Amino acid sequence: MREAEERAAKTRSMPNSLLTEKARAVAEASMPYKDYKCSVPKTHGELKMHVKHSYKRGLFIHSFKANSLAEEQGVIEVGDEIIDVEGTNVHGAPLRTLVSILKGHKKDTVNMVLRRHKDNLFI
Repeated sequence: MREAEERAAKTRSMPNSLLTEKARAVAEASMPYKDYKCSVPKTHGELKMHVKHSYKRGLFIHSFKANSLAEEQGVIEVGDEIIDVEGTNVHGAPLRTLVSILKGHKKDTVNMVLRRHKDNLFI
């Protein structure tokens, strides 16, 4: 009995940061999506992408217009979900919210958080 108590005490005293990192890695790998930040370049003041609002799902990149720097950059893919634009959460927001944010945006690039779904069912 004493040996089991000593092992339990030793286990409690050990930092579990390694376990936490491993658990975090396993949880992240099992997620059905991956979020990523990117800076999307505009082409002559426009993003030159078509965004589709999917009811109860969100805003998704549907396609790109011709000569789009956003497409040429190769970071964004058709089917990516828009989660955040310039620090504003647009997850599940209507298309007019995104349009309103982008109309007031004057910089050459737009900072976004996008979500890539592993199953890509939202295209």
